Amino acid sequence: MKTLGSYILGLDVGIASVGWCILGEDRIIDLGVRCFDKAENEKGESKGIEWRSKKTQRRRLKRRAQRLLRLRRLLASHDLIPSADVSFCDVTADPGSLTPWEIRAQGLDRLLTGQEFAKAIYHIVKHRGFLSTRKSELKDDKKEAGKLSAGVSRTRDLLKKGNWRTPGELAARDQEFSEAKRNKDGTYKNTFDRKLLLEELKLLFASQRKFNSTYAHAELETQVLEIFSHQLPALTVDKMLGLIGKCTFEKHEYRAPKASWTAERFVWMTRLNNLRISEDGVRRELSSEERAALIDLPYEQKEVKYKSVRARLRKTTGFSDAARFVGLSYRADEKDPEAATFIYLKGWHSLASAIQNACGEITWREISKDHARLDRIAFALTVCKTDEEIRHALESEELPQPALDALLDVSFTNFVHISLKALERILPYMEGVRPVA
Repeated sequence: MKTLGSYILGLDVGIASVGWCILGEDRIIDLGVRCFDKAENEKGESKGIEWRSKKTQRRRLKRRAQRLLRLRRLLASHDLIPSADVSFCDVTADPGSLTPWEIRAQGLDRLLTGQEFAKAIYHIVKHRGFLSTRKSELKDDKKEAGKLSAGVSRTRDLLKKGNWRTPGELAARDQEFSEAKRNKDGTYKNTFDRKLLLEELKLLFASQRKFNSTYAHAELETQVLEIFSHQLPALTVDKMLGLIGKCTFEKHEYRAPKASWTAERFVWMTRLNNLRISEDGVRRELSSEERAALIDLPYEQKEVKYKSVRARLRKTTGFSDAARFVGLSYRADEKDPEAATFIYLKGWHSLASAIQNACGEITWREISKDHARLDRIAFALTVCKTDEEIRHALESEELPQPALDALLDVSFTNFVHISLKALERILPYMEGVRPVA
């Protein structure tokens, strides 16, 4: 049996294959590739999405069960229900009994029995509505939070239009809720704001005290409101930093936000330096004049297509109509290949749009000159997970109040593999020295 001696094993790991090569001192000993199915469903989505979704749902249901158990024990300790058993709120046991919705509505105008009062409290705490910690989530109607927000707006409008005092009274009496009180079939139109439900709880206790209820005392109200409002805090900045990887080169530095000016500049310089032109059978890189003509293009246009690159080069450098961009297919049966996107700086244009709409172009132009400031803003919008944390993180930036409010509508998520410190050291070479073809 022969031994390989000293060798190097190289692996190229992808999502659907692993390429490998065994390299000896003076030759390739063997190489190959092992292919396998992608870990994706028929829609091209990661199979982990469904797993994570179900895990999140199980966690949410477990926490709700724990919250309701705490509430039942509390109600039993104050003699509103005989025990912590959940059967007290089963309306099917007595077909003639009032529904929790009707009890909640009537509780504003008459004295409730202990068990009725317990049913109303339990019903509100069990279905406590929607609450978001990020303003930006509510703007995206494609995501669940955005759909829930649209439902909250609808129920708020119905509450005001019908002059109803509480969400419970609205659902019990309004014709819009005659067919269904809850969301069904993936719709979110009957979603209530958690803040309104909190106010309903307070009003219900106040009304029962007005009718001299022996149960609606301040101690019970405080404890019920604490259970209702209890929620695990969002990821703090410190916890988020613990989830972010470290830089490939600067081992003690965190990776840079993908939406930061420096990271996007790195991506832009990479695209620009790697762009090649084919003309008269000769493949070449961009000239200094052509680079200068394109350098500001992605900051001026929201989405730069290859046809925009051609138009700019033709206007400023006399770019030939016969020239072709390497990497695009110019086959006769293809659609316009230059309609493809060359680059889009999402972070830059998201910040520009928010600040310009709030404060005008002059303010944005002044802010955009300070690239380090843009990096800090992008870092805050990527790492901070609540509006309060974002405001705190951006206090030192001395932004106009309208600009700060507008930035709460912006949210970023991803990071690159290199830190800002490393990128700042690399960029001067990318901007000032053209690569060898």
